[in-house]
Amino acid sequence: MRAYEDFLLEHRLGPGGEVATRLSKGRNGYDFRDIDARLQRLISKGMTCFIMATAPNLEREKKTEYTPEFIKDFTERIRAYSDHLRRAGWLDKAYVYVYDEAPRSAWPEVKKIDRAIKSASPEARIIQCLNEPEGVKELTGFADVFDVYVTQYHKAGVAALQKKGTEVWLAVCCCPEDHPNFFIEYPLLDVRATFWICWKYKVNGFEYWSPNAWGVNCRKTGDKWPKVPWVANSFGRYNGDGYLIYPGEGGRPYSSIRFEAFREGLEDYEYLWTLNDLLTKAGAAGMASPAIDAARGLLSIEELVGETGVYDTDPARYIAYRTRLAEAIIGLKALAEKPGAGRVD
Repeated sequence: MRAYEDFLLEHRLGPGGEVATRLSKGRNGYDFRDIDARLQRLISKGMTCFIMATAPNLEREKKTEYTPEFIKDFTERIRAYSDHLRRAGWLDKAYVYVYDEAPRSAWPEVKKIDRAIKSASPEARIIQCLNEPEGVKELTGFADVFDVYVTQYHKAGVAALQKKGTEVWLAVCCCPEDHPNFFIEYPLLDVRATFWICWKYKVNGFEYWSPNAWGVNCRKTGDKWPKVPWVANSFGRYNGDGYLIYPGEGGRPYSSIRFEAFREGLEDYEYLWTLNDLLTKAGAAGMASPAIDAARGLLSIEELVGETGVYDTDPARYIAYRTRLAEAIIGLKALAEKPGAGRVD
């Protein structure tokens, strides 16, 4: 598990929702020693957020409601966990995940569990993933974070909520199948361009539902890969959906070209973030020059991604643009290091 967690973090992907959710409870309350050790290790390696608890998808659990007994135990756990994370200084990295892809029929139950969570811990941030974009309007005021699919960003209306301070994440999954997505047969640029779109929309995060949902390829009984051929559509009919890495020998993870493109896309994002940070500092220092104005114009990425999300499909243009970002970063750093750097007429 450590090898896989480290490999994911090296590629800028957090290791998932279950790394810090399993609390043990004894006579004297919850035992956080194992959780603390795991969080300390993973945060030190670059993990920026994690799921502290998950209210399950009731339909998948073959249930119709969150029972009073479940709510009591769930919220008691969240209250204790929130108090502990606050003392440790990690509460700002924690989220409560509620009813994955909640359908319209489940929205009343979602509201019920959201109210209970907030009653137990007002600081707990609730993240809601939706594949019915109308749910954003219905659940506004209940969830703190909306996790919507890239191609449903405009339909979900989250841009207006962002202006009011609501946190928004983007995701890709098997549905919708529109571009961009991470299927094996889709252009590799789809993966990389996704993070330019994240920058364009000014979202706070990105979610991919699983890096290793290998299905029958790692079956518990009978022969499994590599004794039998790899099954690409291990989830439904979608090739590569739900996995970006492969199981290697001796417990080592094997990468995929899609996962390498994933890291390239996030490093592209880091170039944009770095340039924006330098421009912010230059503005605070009262610096002004044509070079600063030109650098600021690069942040719009209008040449590659439009306001509607339509994006350029020529990989060479992204590589060329990243070079321009690098040159602007180097230029701004040199400008800031000059003696007496400040306003330039």
